[in-house]
Amino acid sequence: MNREELNQKLSVIISNETISGNEKHNQITELFEKSHMENVRMQVHGMQLNEGKFEELARPMIKYLCENHHPHVTVIITPTGAELLSGLKTIGYIDDYILD
Repeated sequence: MNREELNQKLSVIISNETISGNEKHNQITELFEKSHMENVRMQVHGMQLNEGKFEELARPMIKYLCENHHPHVTVIITPTGAELLSGLKTIGYIDDYILD
């Protein structure tokens, strides 16, 4: 699938008003997985995001966390710093109240 076909299919999914936001997310994810394009550049909030580079940079942090911390930690990295958080308790992911 070339970029033009990918963009056309994305446009169809995004403009479909009969499906929920979560379903759109699932369909877009599935479309990218099927496209087998490792370095697809997509427009995200006005910025270009190179998915291949993002994964390349994230993997060392994931490895570090697995080797040095318990599985309930989270890292938030911003342009000005990084924060290591430890979850004490969770009730899981609840999307009952999200408006589509």
